[in-house]
Amino acid sequence: GSYERFMAILLEKTAGWLPLWLAPEQVRILTINDAVAEYAKKVQSILDNVVLMEPLKYNELRYSLDDRNESLGRKIRDAVELKVPVLIIVGPRDAANGQVSVRTKEGEKTIALTELESFLKSV
Repeated sequence: GSYERFMAILLEKTAGWLPLWLAPEQVRILTINDAVAEYAKKVQSILDNVVLMEPLKYNELRYSLDDRNESLGRKIRDAVELKVPVLIIVGPRDAANGQVSVRTKEGEKTIALTELESFLKSV
């Protein structure tokens, strides 16, 4: 019916890269090694409090943590195949500096952990 045609047009137009507010999994946290597990929990606690208000109100952030014993390249490749809009990469240097690396389709940037919530609301 019409829903199926609409979804087909949307997926074709966006090449599968749905907007952040519509993506089934909006953010994925990728850890470089097991040493940053505690810092990844800090990032998760921040993401638990993020609620997107535009274009839909009260859209709680949907995220997952990838802490598998795989290389970072493999984790990134898996997330890109699933077309996750925002990847948060956490490593020992990030934990020491209180920041995270955020990767989107537009590129990768490093932001402070305190600015993560406002960054995600602006994406």
